[in-house]
Amino acid sequence: MARAPDNAIPHRRQEVQQAVKNACDQLNADGVAPRDYVEQLAWLFFLKAFDETEEQREQEAEFGDEVYRRRLNGDFRWKSWASHTDQPDEMLHFVNGRLWQHLRNFGVSDETKGFASDPVSEQFRRIFSSVRNHSRRGARSLRRRS
Repeated sequence: MARAPDNAIPHRRQEVQQAVKNACDQLNADGVAPRDYVEQLAWLFFLKAFDETEEQREQEAEFGDEVYRRRLNGDFRWKSWASHTDQPDEMLHFVNGRLWQHLRNFGVSDETKGFASDPVSEQFRRIFSSVRNHSRRGARSLRRRS
């Protein structure tokens, strides 16, 4: 197995630290109370990490000539909705409406019934029935002004 370059972990750590700082700056600008930052960041990081895991499993399956069925597919993939920082109102509408509803009913709705007996479905329902989106606006690009 190939070993990661010696600077990969510190680089990834810096990348995560910068992402957290940017997110906190955005939450602050949006008027979100600092006590709610952790909950907000937790569900975002959870979905981002889950998407990366799905991507990896999909690639591994293809390598072994198998088929991997993503749990979060189509509009619900991280890449599909999180990259629309140029349309923050539409992103917020999607997250609060469609995404949240999808995650709270995962494995129960018609779209996801194939995952009904999947333990991950129960985790999605449990997690997303108790957390909330504290953002009042969708994400937008934070550009530094010179």
